[in-house]
Amino acid sequence: MSRNSENPRLNRILLRFVMNIQIHPSYFRKIVSSEPFSLMLDVAATSGSITHKAYICLAIAHFAKLLPAAVSPALEAEINRRFVMSPVCVAGGDK
Repeated sequence: MSRNSENPRLNRILLRFVMNIQIHPSYFRKIVSSEPFSLMLDVAATSGSITHKAYICLAIAHFAKLLPAAVSPALEAEINRRFVMSPVCVAGGDK
């Protein structure tokens, strides 16, 4: 048996610690302002595809060396911000 499975209390504490880690806003802005990530975010905001969101979440998490759960809230906020600012929405189109 592995050492972590022997102590369920320690597992809960570690899981709570891991789930509370989030990406720092300024570091996230630095990543998403780079051209490749910016283009991917524009595509995800325009298409609304869950697969695009998942791919970007995994890519940013890999780049930042964090879990996807740590990146997801900031990513959702950024995609929503870009969708609201997209020309389609501003012109009274899609939303």
